[in-house]
Amino acid sequence: RNGRRVILVVSDGADNCSRYSRTEVFQMARESDVQVYTVGVFAYETWGARMLERLADETGGRYYRVTRRSDLGEIAERIG
Repeated sequence: RNGRRVILVVSDGADNCSRYSRTEVFQMARESDVQVYTVGVFAYETWGARMLERLADETGGRYYRVTRRSDLGEIAERIG
């Protein structure tokens, strides 16, 4: 009924035994015609942060980085 599909990814950016490679994830996201909004929750910058940002950019979504726990409410409102 709604023409727009969105996926929300909340991650610490770490790769813990992924089933799919980064290349496969990006390919599937592009092919599925879905916007991916990502929320990075981590203590320091990692390659995972850059991946989350790129995934959001390439699918028309948006990347948010949580720096304080109190940021979560505002981020949730923006995504909603």
